[in-house]
Amino acid sequence: MQRTIRLMVLGDEKVGKSSLISALVSQHSSEHVPRVLHDIVIPTEDTRENVVISLHDTSSNSNDVMEVIKTINRSDAAIVVYDVSRPISLECSAKSLVNVKKTFGLAQKAVLYPMGPLYDAEKKVGGRRPIARFDFR
Repeated sequence: MQRTIRLMVLGDEKVGKSSLISALVSQHSSEHVPRVLHDIVIPTEDTRENVVISLHDTSSNSNDVMEVIKTINRSDAAIVVYDVSRPISLECSAKSLVNVKKTFGLAQKAVLYPMGPLYDAEKKVGGRRPIARFDFR
């Protein structure tokens, strides 16, 4: 049976969520990207681990909060996108195509090979740190 990994892209308005997904799929930067992309599926032949990747872009509109919550509940992992004003912390860019594939690859890897929870409820301590921080300008 073929495994599907559901990755959601989450973040504030105009931080580049849709641009990041578009850059992954098209492998080029674009100035004209829809506000929210729908039904993006990366087939097994285009993934490292021979799995299907289902990408879910989310809206930042406050009217769409319930839909975002539903997406969170159906997702295996989330890529949180935010604007970082310090260039030194830049690890990824949809505009210059730096580390776009790597970002989604790391999210896929986190689902397939989990190392531990981000928070252990029994011990009330944090687990491992986030894999990476990204700037999607």
